[in-house]
Amino acid sequence: MVPTLRDTDVDYTLLDVPDVILDLQKWAGRIKVIGPISEAQDLAAAFPKSAPKLRDAFNDYLRQIRADGRYDALVQKYYPGIDSWFPEFFARHKVN
Repeated sequence: MVPTLRDTDVDYTLLDVPDVILDLQKWAGRIKVIGPISEAQDLAAAFPKSAPKLRDAFNDYLRQIRADGRYDALVQKYYPGIDSWFPEFFARHKVN
């Protein structure tokens, strides 16, 4: 969204927090955040009631990648430094 803001007559945009964090790193000193405009919101994966095997497979996979470190690696790859913005979330979801 930042190139659109920079290259057009658009002055404002709405972005999700993870995107803003990345943009603040990439465009440091060139953009300004004037939010938030809403309270924090939790996200979740949802599955139809008719697909319990799919839900269970997803939950098993998520447990596995969290336990072996792939989850953290993906988070850092695509959202570097996000854990410093949301330490409570990442502490709460730490695999022991």
